[in-house]
Amino acid sequence: MTTARHAAHRVGHVSLHHDPAMAAMALAHAEKERQQQREKRFVRHAYYSAVGRVLLATLFLVGAVAKIVLFPETRRAMDLLGLASPTLLLSVAVTIEFVAGSLLALGLWVRRSAGFLIAYVVAITVLMHGDMSTAANRAAAIT
Repeated sequence: MTTARHAAHRVGHVSLHHDPAMAAMALAHAEKERQQQREKRFVRHAYYSAVGRVLLATLFLVGAVAKIVLFPETRRAMDLLGLASPTLLLSVAVTIEFVAGSLLALGLWVRRSAGFLIAYVVAITVLMHGDMSTAANRAAAIT
């Protein structure tokens, strides 16, 4: 059963797709919509990347501030691990965490900062938590 509306649609449909000018307009409109979607996706990804960078940088900045506030206690804990010159090592750790964390949060030299922080975390993990004869390290490795 064909209604007048369906018949009008079919007539419009045929004329829409068989007219080269209309087809070109339809293609231009579709391309414009795709471009707008790509731009929206780009903005959304840039926003999420910035939020992620700031959240990750916050971990390092808070760690640096905690090491500064609790400097004597942290130095004593490093001394108990038998590390040579814990004051110098702690000062270097605070500097690395603060500078690289700030650069990451600000979006400056992001890949270098992130790569440096990855290397730093690996080195600290091996240096500070690699000794499995310590009860605290064994407990942390299990959980």
